[in-house]
Amino acid sequence: MAEHTLRKELNAIAIKECAPFAKSFGDCAKAQGLLVVIRCRSENNALNSCLHGYTNPESFEKFKDKRAIEIAAKSNQCQETHA
Repeated sequence: MAEHTLRKELNAIAIKECAPFAKSFGDCAKAQGLLVVIRCRSENNALNSCLHGYTNPESFEKFKDKRAIEIAAKSNQCQETHA
């Protein structure tokens, strides 16, 4: 599977898992308007930290390995079914 496809999958997972942080930051931004940069710093840091936890190089390598194992297992199941 191409790396860009895997990266898109992992990004989608990160967005889903970090949705509460995104909502918190969005709510703060709406409330603070132009002062968002100053007053929503902690919410922004929490969101970025969450996203980074999923999208850093180490996490991506682990995700690639996991998906490779899943694909190999599916391939083996198909071969056993058709044998």
